[in-house]
Amino acid sequence: MNIEERRKKELTKLSKQFQYIDERKKKIVEKLIQNASFMAVALEDVQDMIDKNGYIWKYRDWETDR
Repeated sequence: MNIEERRKKELTKLSKQFQYIDERKKKIVEKLIQNASFMAVALEDVQDMIDKNGYIWKYRDWETDR
């Protein structure tokens, strides 16, 4: 499944949790639901990268590169 499909699936899952709230409140939390679905997929990807590669810290001293 590509990233967009995963985000849409997560958005659907989260939206179902809030389907019965008042419409005025739903408008308020809509953006939060979109952000949460984005972050959930991004976090899964980052966790997978860390599991595969471990923690990698790259440091570049920009002052000495001049």
